[in-house]
Amino acid sequence: MHISRLLLSAALFGTHSIAAETNDVFAVIAAAAAAVAAHQKDAAGVPQFVQNVNEVAPQFALLLGNTAHESGDFYYTEEIMCAGVSGPTSKCPYGWYHGRGYIQISWKDNYSKCGDAIGYDLVNNPDLVMYDPSVNWATVSWYWETSVQPTLQKRGYTLGSSVYSINGYLECGSLGGGSVQGGRVKRIQCFQSHLTGSVDYDTSC
Repeated sequence: MHISRLLLSAALFGTHSIAAETNDVFAVIAAAAAAVAAHQKDAAGVPQFVQNVNEVAPQFALLLGNTAHESGDFYYTEEIMCAGVSGPTSKCPYGWYHGRGYIQISWKDNYSKCGDAIGYDLVNNPDLVMYDPSVNWATVSWYWETSVQPTLQKRGYTLGSSVYSINGYLECGSLGGGSVQGGRVKRIQCFQSHLTGSVDYDTSC
């Protein structure tokens, strides 16, 4: 199922069915849903997807936990060490096309492919990902569908599999990286607890 539809479904489900103490979690989903909906022509048909929320909750927990980690709990929309950088540096090898948005999309090729997919010129205007919430979440949607979902489908919808496809070379031993960052684990487990009622303790990837 298209991740934007999943976001919309979860927002509707959360508004009506989740206890008050988890409203902060679903406020994030609702904000994402509202932004992504701007790019969907079939948004009016969203209610039919509500029935699938329980089915996709594990994936939502992974998406939201990872994006929360990448963005400092949805606060930062630009990679801190690369703020204002226009060319490659020792701390920011991506140069102008450094991490932006809640998924921290990086490298010119990704900006080009994502821009083509969502209908924006992100090669010449990469800052749109930082300043336009709809572009930000549309970028999250594109990256998740093209880079993360295929891995989850092959390796399973687990914490480790999501990290493998997002930051594996730095955080997965099987790819020569270290261990999964504690902050990422904590955030993913938080969303898992709220959305699925269970927590993934296996962080190997």
